[in-house]
Amino acid sequence: ADVASKELTSWMKWITYTCTWMYIGTQDVWAIFIVVLYFSKYGKMKLGKPDDKPDFSDATYFTMLFAAGIGVGLFYFGV
Repeated sequence: ADVASKELTSWMKWITYTCTWMYIGTQDVWAIFIVVLYFSKYGKMKLGKPDDKPDFSDATYFTMLFAAGIGVGLFYFGV
């Protein structure tokens, strides 16, 4: 068990040292993709029928997402 622990720890350190740049780069690519998508023709795409009204306002959606994020944080760090 000690040999496996030491070996896996060395692998984790190598991956962290070697691939950190790729992780940071892919997060930048996602952020740029979302901004481009927002300003493209798909940014105004409506999910549903053309005459449907949204069930919730933008503030309500923000509040729901915020509350879900807080709940996840409390669960993750509280358990």
